[in-house]
Amino acid sequence: MAAIDFPTNSTNLNSDDIYESYSNRPETYIVPVVFAMIFIVGVLGNGTLVLVFIRHRSMRNVPNTYILSLALGDLLVIITCVPFTSTVYTVESWPYGELICKLSEATKDVSIGVSVFTLTALSAERYCAIVNPIRRHVSSKPFTLMTAVAIWILAVVLATPSATFSHLATEPIPFTNMTIEFCYPFPMELGSGYARGMVMFKLLAYYVVPL
Repeated sequence: MAAIDFPTNSTNLNSDDIYESYSNRPETYIVPVVFAMIFIVGVLGNGTLVLVFIRHRSMRNVPNTYILSLALGDLLVIITCVPFTSTVYTVESWPYGELICKLSEATKDVSIGVSVFTLTALSAERYCAIVNPIRRHVSSKPFTLMTAVAIWILAVVLATPSATFSHLATEPIPFTNMTIEFCYPFPMELGSGYARGMVMFKLLAYYVVPL
């Protein structure tokens, strides 16, 4: 989170420069409701899909294996990120400590990686099924399972920087005596160059290359 340049002359302040308490912001009340709906629908929907896959052997085919992986990735981010992220809109400072900060940022990256790479693999599988359907039925099930496991391993590896460097940072609120604490995914000591580099790397890894 880059530092914001605030004017030093208080006589030149406008309404956008003045800190507004969370209790006066509409998103403080709207966002938790929206996130609660996302949490309930996400857990019920993805949880049901996982249970159906486990209970019905006929559902255990190649495309459904990838869909199961997507559902597990969604459940991961819904359970570990949504409740904590909604808090950012309701309280000024991060209240959960550094361990949850690292967990939340890392699982967010894992979920993104699993979703992107699984959709890429599913698209490739569908293409191969159309081009050569006979070969698909002979050899693709073990390969699909190995691919799904490899996707999760790759997603965890790519999330390692977030798990390692995420920490609690502080920022003073201008023209007040308050200081806020927030979860920040980049190490301060490496400067803004590292943050820009990681953003560019994630753009390439999660968007450009899978395309």
